[in-house]
Amino acid sequence: MHVSLRVTSRYSRKSLLLTPTPIKVRDSFTLTDGASLAVPPQRTAWKLCCVSRTIGAMLLSLPDETLLAVLAHLAPRELFNCRVVCRRLRDLSLHRSLWQAAVVKDKGLLRAALNLAPCLGKISPRLPLETIASFMPSTTCAVANLGITVHNESDAAQATIILLKLSALSGVRSLNLENRCPPGQSLSTLLNATHNVIGLRKLSIQNYSQESLSVAWCDLKTRPSLTKLLYSSNLSEPFLHLLLETHAATLQEMCLFCRNDQVGTLLAQIPNLRSLTCFPSNDLSHLAVLPDLQSIHVMSLSEAYPPGALEFLRGASNLRSVKITNNFSSEPALALAESPSASQIESLTITTILSETLALVVPVLCKFSSLTSLSMNSIEFDCVNFLRAMCWTSLPCLTTLKIPFPREICLHSWLHGPAVQGTLIRNPRLHIRDRTASTTAEDCSCQWCQWGCHELLRESDKPKAYASHSRGPECPADCYRVVLPTGPPSVAN
Repeated sequence: MHVSLRVTSRYSRKSLLLTPTPIKVRDSFTLTDGASLAVPPQRTAWKLCCVSRTIGAMLLSLPDETLLAVLAHLAPRELFNCRVVCRRLRDLSLHRSLWQAAVVKDKGLLRAALNLAPCLGKISPRLPLETIASFMPSTTCAVANLGITVHNESDAAQATIILLKLSALSGVRSLNLENRCPPGQSLSTLLNATHNVIGLRKLSIQNYSQESLSVAWCDLKTRPSLTKLLYSSNLSEPFLHLLLETHAATLQEMCLFCRNDQVGTLLAQIPNLRSLTCFPSNDLSHLAVLPDLQSIHVMSLSEAYPPGALEFLRGASNLRSVKITNNFSSEPALALAESPSASQIESLTITTILSETLALVVPVLCKFSSLTSLSMNSIEFDCVNFLRAMCWTSLPCLTTLKIPFPREICLHSWLHGPAVQGTLIRNPRLHIRDRTASTTAEDCSCQWCQWGCHELLRESDKPKAYASHSRGPECPADCYRVVLPTGPPSVAN
């Protein structure tokens, strides 16, 4: 129904605003079924009241499923306003499906939601823990996504109250715990509560304190449930080891930003691990036996690359998506090219500081014959020589290429250069994306900007997928054709 609507109760001054735009006063209104509603022009207030009651009656005549679809577009505060309109909206406005993704960001609304709503999608982490904890004793509202930041022992105690209550309601599915508190009794109690949350699917822990998280409190076994784990710390973390042992049977995706932890042996005991992001270490060689590991992102900030990590890349047999972030060395990419996975990898991203490192990688890219997406990035990346050096016939499936465009020349002029034009013509399905979001200057004097063949390059700075064809059903939404059948007229003309 494309009409702004305010429903007014006949016996109350309460009103429900279903859209933010007010009704325009007219002599007639067209309803959804094509009928026309004539309104006498005597009084504006009478007209608005008449139209509101008519459209409101039509809205309330809808079946519950359709009305729920309309209510799903309202914010939490507007859903509470619906409760005072009529009995039917009072009940429907608290339907579980309307609150499963709701996010509460202020104190007053949180109090109402925890007292009335059956569930919540997320409580904003900006709300004080003391405020949230004060609402816990009387609530029966299950919260799916919870974020907690702990600065001291008092915060840890309040967070424990919150987590124990919401865990008892069996609603917490995602937990983000950011710790800046030194070890103590309250923090140990919080970690114990975190470890014992029933049905938790996603856990993110960032430990910014100067000491690792101890597990001396652990005396109970927990049923495994985690499928995704993110753990960040600069220390050796016993709590991480406990989580890996407890949830080995269910973990599928992991992001480990722990430099000093040798966890390769524990990771090798996670049979369903599919995606891993981590720093390279010697014990990564144990991961080559994992049958379902298909996505890996290895990040290194040092010049030397651990031999065990190279052994893993060289022996992995089931990889489909690989990201290598390395400051200097080309060894990881060269080792990956020798692996049994090389001919099966569909997505490859290589990021390094030195452009010379990528130059050493280009000759072996032909071994990744199943690539559909390739991303290359470095400081002072020579994209022209890269495009000319590539053997495109060895990458028949490639549809997306991400490279940093040059900054010193006009984007419009570079896209019409022989390197880009030749690459796109030889690869009709290819889309080239810019990793650096280059733009075209308003006062550019190059012949292509003067000709104005692609005015949209000036009108928008949004990234585009440049191709030799117009957008088709299999193309991305931002596919943009830059190959023209004819060149620009000479500047002299």
